Amino acid sequence: MNPKIAVVILVGVLVAAGISMPLILNANNEAKRALDMELEIYGNANGDWTIDSADVERLEKIISGEEVKTTFADANGDGRIDQKDIDQVNGIIKNTASRIWLKDGVGNDRNVGTNPQRVFAEYLSNVELMLILGQKDKIVGIDAAAEHFGDFYFGKDGTKDLTVVQSSHSPPWEVMEELDLDIILAYNWTSLETKWEKLPTVDVFYLGMYAPGILDREGSSYVQAYLKAGYIFRQVDRAEDYVEWYLGTMKEINDKSADVPDADRPSVLMTGVAPFTMGPTRPWTVATIIDPMDQSAVMAGAMTLGKTVLSAEMYAGGPTQSTWSVGVDPETIAVTDIDYAFCLSAKYSFGGSISATAPDSGYGVKDRTDFDDFQKMASENQFMDNTHVYLITNNLREGGSGGLLLTAYIAKIIYPDLFKDIDPLDYHQKYVEWMGIDADVREEAVFISPSF
Repeated sequence: MNPKIAVVILVGVLVAAGISMPLILNANNEAKRALDMELEIYGNANGDWTIDSADVERLEKIISGEEVKTTFADANGDGRIDQKDIDQVNGIIKNTASRIWLKDGVGNDRNVGTNPQRVFAEYLSNVELMLILGQKDKIVGIDAAAEHFGDFYFGKDGTKDLTVVQSSHSPPWEVMEELDLDIILAYNWTSLETKWEKLPTVDVFYLGMYAPGILDREGSSYVQAYLKAGYIFRQVDRAEDYVEWYLGTMKEINDKSADVPDADRPSVLMTGVAPFTMGPTRPWTVATIIDPMDQSAVMAGAMTLGKTVLSAEMYAGGPTQSTWSVGVDPETIAVTDIDYAFCLSAKYSFGGSISATAPDSGYGVKDRTDFDDFQKMASENQFMDNTHVYLITNNLREGGSGGLLLTAYIAKIIYPDLFKDIDPLDYHQKYVEWMGIDADVREEAVFISPSF
């Protein structure tokens, strides 16, 4: 049972790192951080970060006319505010509601069944989210990219009983139908309508992990994703505990470099590996601010190249804010002072393709020879004179950590003195523990080169 059935009491503030953070007590008398956000689940009548008895009280006042209707007051989605909404909220609190109404990661109003037993988890981020919420045994299907790391995620031969499709973007529909799924956790929004049409009896839901929006820490799509998943899988406490750890750790990192003047921030290029393999005339991909790579660098305290060489409109993602990277001519790269370059190596894509040039990396990879050799080749590129070049695995961008791990690695590299007492591998190890995996990331994974 959700311990917040009891009335939540505001008890004061905790001073941490010089910042006041409001706390609440739950029914177990445990202190939890109160988040400055609005949970996008209908039933959140008072517009805060959780669903509890305060929402019942607000609904009662809306029904009596003492308060006006709020954005998420219509808990059962029938267009009216009445006793049925109070019943629905009580059902959510008591984990008896069979369905919940909520917004997905791009703002679509959806309703999904709670406590799903048969789940298809698309790509790396959703698999890791399921592990963090303790729902590994509910996964019945994954894509080929997640299968590559299957022994790490699921244990030795742990994927043998799972259905694996080459591409989650356009899977074989007859296979998906035979899985008798309750829900598909979609990696992104690009094929949602097709999946809704092809699998009308399955809840296909995009949580928001693809575009986590981590610059707005508490209000990010990433935090919303975990909290929403907590309600869907009836694991609210686990989701809130993880979010509290995530936000506290991200704040610890961000606060250390927050006061560095812009003029003193290192210039950082966030790019891919293609410019290092396709010849000197190929445009260099430069991440925009909507890309989690660029956001992680900004959170670490960098001055990213996208901000300095792209127009304000293009750095924001273009006219529709949907452009993740922009090609920049090599001449611009050549005449720009770049202190650090972080190059993303993506071996296995969501679409099912396998890169012939990107070296293998990520969880479960123990031989780092090819990864290190690629980094050495990249560091010798003619455009990288006087630039510290690092190769990073795609797991840091596409995994379920919401940019936290990539932020920690970048911060440690570009500010060694500020972060002398922080080891990113400690954060990474803790994240693996959150997934319920007994493994040493120092020995059983390859994420960055040069290594720490």
